[in-house]
Amino acid sequence: MHPILARYLSVDAAADVLRREDHGEVLRAEERPLAEAARAFPEHRAALVGARRGRGGEGPGPPDLDAQQAVVVLAAHAALRALAEDEGFQGPLAAARAALRAEGAGEAAADQLLASLLLEEAFGYEDDPDRFDREFVRTSLEEIPELAKLTRARVDELVGAFGAAAEAGWATAHELAARTLFETAWSEGPQAINPEHVTDALETLGAKFPASERGRAGESLRRMVKFLEGQRLVSPERARRLVGVLDARELDDERGELKQ
Repeated sequence: MHPILARYLSVDAAADVLRREDHGEVLRAEERPLAEAARAFPEHRAALVGARRGRGGEGPGPPDLDAQQAVVVLAAHAALRALAEDEGFQGPLAAARAALRAEGAGEAAADQLLASLLLEEAFGYEDDPDRFDREFVRTSLEEIPELAKLTRARVDELVGAFGAAAEAGWATAHELAARTLFETAWSEGPQAINPEHVTDALETLGAKFPASERGRAGESLRRMVKFLEGQRLVSPERARRLVGVLDARELDDERGELKQ
């Protein structure tokens, strides 16, 4: 998890920064990204500044739902602003933004997509939350130029190519896996394929196979992830993680069946 994201996931901590800014205090360098993000999202800023404090503060009980949602958005966008000041990410970030602009994405849409990568790194996998996986985020940014260029025609080409690459008896499974994953992940436009996409696709795909062939669902999706890696639409690090998610989900399903 990016340290700025971790720092401001607390409603009390984030609201304290914004209240001190309102009182005219000069913020520290590590606090300024949050203040900048809050100015870009005034409705979330208002929800945080107006939130009652948690236990030990000025009021009883936890913050309300609006404040909890606001703090996740603002913390993620604060982390994105901090990332832009990190020399190790400036090149990949600039290339990702340029690719998105070239395909007609506005700044707000680009920011939302980029911030979602930081949330995925923080919460999408069973990793140490105290560690920020710089390589995963960097390579995820490097996926964006290829993802931004995707068209419906190109997606259809990918489905056909993956089906054609199948050995005898697997072509239908390959095409089903490709279409199911793309419908799950890209129904609202291309984005990085994440754990939720592959687990939802696995569930949908499993229902399309007879019980005796259900193992083909997971295997076809694993092959699809590796195929997309070869097309530079999924980074090697993301591919490794997604295959791990599929393996773990199938193992959980097998254990559940054994208990029944």
